[in-house]
Amino acid sequence: MVALAGLALAGCADDPGELDPETVNRLSRTQGNAQGFGLSGEWTTTVEVIDCGDCPPLFIAPELSMCSSLTDIFPDSGGPITTSMTVVQSDGTLLLRALDLGGTGPLDADGSFVVGRVTDLTTALSQGFVVVRADGEIELGERPTLSATLRQRVAGSVVDETIDCVQTFEIYAER
Repeated sequence: MVALAGLALAGCADDPGELDPETVNRLSRTQGNAQGFGLSGEWTTTVEVIDCGDCPPLFIAPELSMCSSLTDIFPDSGGPITTSMTVVQSDGTLLLRALDLGGTGPLDADGSFVVGRVTDLTTALSQGFVVVRADGEIELGERPTLSATLRQRVAGSVVDETIDCVQTFEIYAER
């Protein structure tokens, strides 16, 4: 799963702006003006950590921090991580999924897209949410490519710890 645009690359999300849960929920239900299903399939994807923000390791739910998860999954990578990504196009709606990142949103005929997802974290021990938003573009051609900047915001409280931080990743994929 995956994203791109003028972004706040740093830690705390004092002004959630484009990573506000309501904003991302709304955009994930929006449809663009693209037509067809031709982009659907498995894409070879490279994910690079740009900024882990000041997201602390969460002893109760370490999988909520993608920086921590990527380190756990690929401990010897030391750089960009290569994996596969599922892309589903249904006319102007795009779904991206890789490494439990991604979401759905509008795809326009020029190849630009925004996908997002909000996950509720409310349990007996915690309250909060994870927002994922990817802004990017797909270059069409004989061998399409995708580039995006993905931002993940983790906000809420776990036991006595309050968290509101943003992590940023660059994604490049080809079919």
